[in-house]
Amino acid sequence: MDTAETAETAGPAALPRPFDAAFFADPCPVYARLRAAGSVHRIALPDGSPVRLVTHEADVRTALTDPRLSVNKAHSGSGYKGFALPPALDANLLNIDPADHLRLRRLVSKGFTPRRVADLRGRVQAAADRLAGALATRIAAAGSADLVTEFANPLPLTVIGDLLGAPLARMEITIALMTLLRRLPGLALAVPAGELRWRTSFRSRALTGLPVTAPGRRGR
Repeated sequence: MDTAETAETAGPAALPRPFDAAFFADPCPVYARLRAAGSVHRIALPDGSPVRLVTHEADVRTALTDPRLSVNKAHSGSGYKGFALPPALDANLLNIDPADHLRLRRLVSKGFTPRRVADLRGRVQAAADRLAGALATRIAAAGSADLVTEFANPLPLTVIGDLLGAPLARMEITIALMTLLRRLPGLALAVPAGELRWRTSFRSRALTGLPVTAPGRRGR
C-alpha cells in the first residue's frame, strides 16, 4: 500500500500532521512539498480533526464555487467543530454559506461605500504610521523585529476596532474570555476587578495579567 492509500484509509491518529512547530517557523517548504506531492491531502489538524487539505490554486477555486461544498460547520459529515467560538462570534462571513452570506454582506456593504472608505484613509494611515514607527524603534534597539506580530497582525485589528468603536485590547480580551468561559464555565476572577493592572504598549492598553480560579478552588 503506498503513502496516498495509507493516508486515505488511516484513522485520525495516524494521519500526517503537517502543521507542526516547523511549519509555523517556516511554512513555505511545507506547502511546497505538499503541492509537489499532489493537490488534495487527507491530514489531521493540530487538534486531531481529520480534514482534506487542497493545495493547488485551480482546485481551491473550483472547491470554493462548488455548491455541494459548505463552509458552515453545522453541515460537517464528520462532526468537525473548528474553533470553539461562542455562537455570536462563530456566525460570521467566513463561516456561512451563500444565502446568509449575501444577506450579511449587503448589510455590511452599507458601511463601506467609496466615500466612507475614503473617509477612513486618514485613520488607517495614522494606525499604520504608529505601528511602523514602533517597529522602527524596535529594530533600532534590538536589531530585528517580527513584521507579522508587530505590524501585519495588529494593523487590521486596530482598524476594525476603530470601526466598531472597540479598542484592540478590549476586542482581544473579550474574544479570549468568551472562548475560555465556554470551555470552563465555572471559571471566575481570583481578584476583584478593580485590582486588575493594565499596561500601555505601542499597540494598545492591555492587562498585565488575569488571575482566575477554577470551580471549588480559592486564591490567586
